[in-house]
Amino acid sequence: MSNPLTNNLQVIDNALSPQEFKDIQDYILGGDIAWYHHESVAYLKPKGLTKDQKIYNDFSTHMVYTNHQINSDFAFEKLQPLLNLLDIKALIRIKINAYPRTPKVINHQNHVDYDFKHKGALFFVNTNDGLTVLENETNILSVENKLLLFDSSKDHHSTTTSDTNRRITININYF
Repeated sequence: MSNPLTNNLQVIDNALSPQEFKDIQDYILGGDIAWYHHESVAYLKPKGLTKDQKIYNDFSTHMVYTNHQINSDFAFEKLQPLLNLLDIKALIRIKINAYPRTPKVINHQNHVDYDFKHKGALFFVNTNDGLTVLENETNILSVENKLLLFDSSKDHHSTTTSDTNRRITININYF
């Protein structure tokens, strides 16, 4: 069921059928996906970072699609039910993010995905106490099988999780 919040923001709970969701979740949470470590979630602005933001600023990704090409054939195929929910004219990027558990939930820095107008879809793979925080301080809870549609060319940020081993999201940028 769809829940329109504004013209550019929409949250869809239970976006995929239970079986489609389970297939994607089992693949991503399983041991067959390659993860690539990054030292920084967003571009660092050293001044103003809290001590926790400096310490807990790393994450891992699995890049599925970027630079006009599929980088992970199997993942791209697995994500088709999710992609079919979107009105995609052209893909920019598909990236799976894994944020590690921290002692408390840590806010990452605000960022934009790209500095030109485009659409963003964020799909939540697991339920945890992490958040996505949008430019108007709207907090979106990490609940599995939820799809957030928003303008990812506007400021937003992610957080870590403190109640599961990792927070997993799928980030899709498109026109």
